[in-house]
Amino acid sequence: MEDIKSEIRQNGKDSGDCPFCGFGEITDVDHFLPSSSYPEYSIYTNNLIPSCHRCNNLKNNSGLVNFHPYFDNVINSEFLVCNLTNKRQTVLFSGRFSIDYSLLTTTESSLVNDVYGKLDLIERFESVVTNHVEGIRTDYDKIRNFVTIQIFLQSHYDSKLQLHGPNHYKTATAKSLLNNVSLLSTIW
Repeated sequence: MEDIKSEIRQNGKDSGDCPFCGFGEITDVDHFLPSSSYPEYSIYTNNLIPSCHRCNNLKNNSGLVNFHPYFDNVINSEFLVCNLTNKRQTVLFSGRFSIDYSLLTTTESSLVNDVYGKLDLIERFESVVTNHVEGIRTDYDKIRNFVTIQIFLQSHYDSKLQLHGPNHYKTATAKSLLNNVSLLSTIW
């Protein structure tokens, strides 16, 4: 059993981050169907999901059992919204995330509400967004041409969209940067 869990953890690490939150370090293996209720699936690899410790604990404590990050249908509507604002003399900026429920069906709204609520994703995205944008800014701090910055940010957004899909916090952050010209002029 430990060999299987080790292989699952390694496969998860190869893909990068926790599939539930998108940024946590993979340390745990979650049973999609609880092994206490479904012992016959306890070592079935499609039932084992590499995850970060926090998502695994929140999922287990909340009873979230209706979402599998690898096999459930992905919602293609761009419902995750990031609003970045400049905070002079305190923090360079802060980010607020929200869900645009108008783009979702009733079933999708229920799923998003369940997953994002039980895993505290909005709050957790807001806790990492400042460092994420600061990393982008630091990497390209030498760019002084506004048009070049916009081209870079469009490319950055396109790559995040392709890599993570429309509702990853990095994609939503990239879109917010790209669409907020007044913020860009104060950052760069």
